[in-house]
Amino acid sequence: MARAATASGKDAGAPAGSRRPARKRPIGLAALRGFESAARHLSFTHAAAELHLTQSAVSRQVAALETDLGYRLFVRKTRELLLTPAGERLARSTRQALSVVDRTVDDIRGQTASPRVVVTTYPSFASLWLVPRLAAFQRAHPGVEIRIDAQGRRVDLEAEGIDIALRRCPPQDAPPGAVALLVEDVTPALSAELLNRYGGRLQSPADLLKLPLIEIEDDIPGDVLSSWMRWFEFAIELRNWLLEEFKRTPARQA
Repeated sequence: MARAATASGKDAGAPAGSRRPARKRPIGLAALRGFESAARHLSFTHAAAELHLTQSAVSRQVAALETDLGYRLFVRKTRELLLTPAGERLARSTRQALSVVDRTVDDIRGQTASPRVVVTTYPSFASLWLVPRLAAFQRAHPGVEIRIDAQGRRVDLEAEGIDIALRRCPPQDAPPGAVALLVEDVTPALSAELLNRYGGRLQSPADLLKLPLIEIEDDIPGDVLSSWMRWFEFAIELRNWLLEEFKRTPARQA
């Protein structure tokens, strides 16, 4: 789930711009489309590509929507876009409403419409694995429209019209009918410069505690698959197993 961001100071959830009262007029569908896509991708650039617009056009749509509402919908950082609490709220309702509209339009169009596949997955998996493969897929299947919901939030597949959910979980927790796509290997990594700064030697898992540990914040409740806590637990289990194996080796050789 995209995390609600709080701006610093008095701007947290405050009206955009000069904090004028919100305008009492209907919100345009185009602005809501632009906002929904940007909220789903957490990127104006990806939203623009999906909607066949320029990045500046989507940015202007969102800015106009913020002015109409009187609240900031995004916290804009140098390389990151985050939803504010107001943005989170509007994203949920807009996503559901547009999903209903899109399904109704598809039903009216019937067989004349191009088939569409809606995929939901994590932002990192979408950008690093899925999006780079889309061009080849669309060359092979030019009549299929792909829509990506790049968030880790829990979704109602039926209510939101989602066809495919790409999620990470242990095999035993996979829902019925799930298909394993790939296995992920996660391992600690650090730069040579950082290693030298802290003495240049790592002889045991305990030595890592001297270093600044960076951990990915997962959107999966209770998930510890790639956490440092789980890694240290595994390292201790592995160390104990190796010690036992070393103890047995002389006896077997004798």
